Amino acid sequence: MAKDINLIVEDDPALNEMLRFVLDRNGFKTMQAGDSIVAGRCMASCIPDLI
Repeated sequence: MAKDINLIVEDDPALNEMLRFVLDRNGFKTMQAGDSIVAGRCMASCIPDLI
């Protein structure tokens, strides 16, 4: 059973990737964005449960 979709908005690529890894490993679906502009585009295609 898939868990909620989380949107990670972090401008540090290493931290962004680490957060994605941890969440994915624990069964969460994730989307990543490096800034608010990309985050807005992500939310236009799929509304996350947690930002």
